[in-house]
Amino acid sequence: TGLSARYAHALAALFPGSPETASLVALNGALDGDARDRAAARWLAMQPHTPEAMALLLTGGVRPETKAPLRHRLTALHPNDAEFMNTAGAAAIQAGARIEATRLLARSLATRPTASAVGNLAVLIAQTPSPAARAAVPLTAPRLAGLAIALAPKSPQAWEAMATVED
Repeated sequence: TGLSARYAHALAALFPGSPETASLVALNGALDGDARDRAAARWLAMQPHTPEAMALLLTGGVRPETKAPLRHRLTALHPNDAEFMNTAGAAAIQAGARIEATRLLARSLATRPTASAVGNLAVLIAQTPSPAARAAVPLTAPRLAGLAIALAPKSPQAWEAMATVED
């Protein structure tokens, strides 16, 4: 649970210069995507090295041209964090930056294999038409999706990856 959207907006209006308030509002699930993105951007402006704010913006609806610098900044500041590498890799997939996505997801998996990262890599491999690009990853997309399910059998994202790669 979280704050109501109305209360979150009231907090943001009462304490516009507070990074704590910006983070609380940005992390609030009751807000629509635009309000969440604005709060995350305020949070990042106040605390420029906050990885959670960068990750929120990467998964949000901010302009695509702003996401590449965010991906690079997040991964430079936190090169050994599997979750942030996975988030940046997923954003790179959405941007069509397949080589970067492969590199980021491989770093995520090398640090700590998760169903999310394996599922993202499965989708990437399924969407990558080049045999050379597919050769960079020794497993097929369905096998990767199966591994994601094995890592987290109750993960909707793992099952979504399987459905995506089997289409």
